[in-house]
Amino acid sequence: MEKPAYEEYAGKPKDARREAISSSGALDRKRFLLSASPEWKERIRKLQDIVYELKKEHPEAISLSLFGSLTKGYANEKSDVDAYLNVDNSSVNIPAGKRVSNAFFLAGLIGDKLREEFNLSEEQVGHIIPALWSKKTLKEDLKDSTYNVNVVRKLFLLSVGANINEYRKIVFDELEAKGIDGDLVWISIMDELANFENSGLPGNAQQKRRLLYPKTLAEGRKYFLQESKEGIS
Repeated sequence: MEKPAYEEYAGKPKDARREAISSSGALDRKRFLLSASPEWKERIRKLQDIVYELKKEHPEAISLSLFGSLTKGYANEKSDVDAYLNVDNSSVNIPAGKRVSNAFFLAGLIGDKLREEFNLSEEQVGHIIPALWSKKTLKEDLKDSTYNVNVVRKLFLLSVGANINEYRKIVFDELEAKGIDGDLVWISIMDELANFENSGLPGNAQQKRRLLYPKTLAEGRKYFLQESKEGIS
């Protein structure tokens, strides 16, 4: 079955749009399916510019990771921006006591830029959440067998901004050093990522989509450390 034309489902409720895309089988073949909405095609292009400009003024900003309907093909012009703004929590340019508030400030800046550029509502840009990272802490945490893999899976969402690959590489390096145990942790990370990205889809669709995720660290390194010409990875 072919993916339905955007006009066929654009005006339907969210659940109906999701069902239209899912039942077509389009999501069985691609982990990411960007929205066919003309409005969101333009917004995504602008979002890349916004992230680029933000990083020039605030180098502690790493990337913006997208999820939800924008990456599964059923967003329409009224859909929200679901995203994590990845921020370096060890930047020497920001006092330690202000790094969390600074991260929320930067997330708000991106939301404000989108509102100004495309006349979006506060609700549409209210789901841009900061995620703070430190390379040193990430290395230490990955050495701990009790580390919560639900945290690190955020690094592997669709990301606007290539700097995220520096942090992904740490994950691969640390897990590969663990041998078989590292491979098992990787499987857990991918399980958490698949569960998060595919929540809301029918069970059979979730099972098929799990096959789209890299099964080994070697596959993951090749898959996740590549970068498109647009700086999306």
